Amino acid sequence: MSSQIIINEVHPNQESGNEWVEFLTTETLPDDFSLSEYTIFDNSKQIYKFTTEKFINQILVVELSGLNNDSDSVILKNNNGEIIDSFTYSKTEKGLSWFRAENGNFLLGESSKNQNNPTPTQSPSPTTTPSDNPSPSPSPSQSPSPALLSNSPTPNISQAKINIRPQYVYDLKKVKLEATESSLAKRNNRLVILSETEGQREFVNAIIGSSLIILSAIFIIYVKFR
Repeated sequence: MSSQIIINEVHPNQESGNEWVEFLTTETLPDDFSLSEYTIFDNSKQIYKFTTEKFINQILVVELSGLNNDSDSVILKNNNGEIIDSFTYSKTEKGLSWFRAENGNFLLGESSKNQNNPTPTQSPSPTTTPSDNPSPSPSPSQSPSPALLSNSPTPNISQAKINIRPQYVYDLKKVKLEATESSLAKRNNRLVILSETEGQREFVNAIIGSSLIILSAIFIIYVKFR
């Protein structure tokens, strides 16, 4: 009859209050069944002794102390010192408990004291919606194919607007320096009547004046065409 009692849940690292162990009966026990002299051990010592505890709806929760938070064992023994059931854990998390799953394995999760143990659920696998025209992305090591390159629009150079600031470059061959024959004759006549003593100085001045006239004409043309 004692083999019908199993360890259902162990809560060794509580946020507040005492540690506790939950037991479950696989079948309904007779009315005269007693847990008197049953004991609970950890890895090294006895940590609890039953007296008049009773199962309610096939569940019994026992509050105790002495379980380690890092790793320990819970061992249930009957009144003859025989091991009825045992469970060993290797870690804990504060506020969580080790509970027995439907397959008999223990899982660490939210506590379910005096309740049915939760059923583990698997997270649904992510689903992807297929596109209408799936096309593989090229790997980084591969260059785009010529067909892909041909689809890219080629800029039309002839239609592009090129905004270039005009540079003023003059063709000296097109620059006309106008000098009439009458003006040249008058200048020559003036040079002839110069006195011999001042001829050399006046000649130089005439050359300088002519040069200034030519430079002035060039400057006027430059300003006009700018």
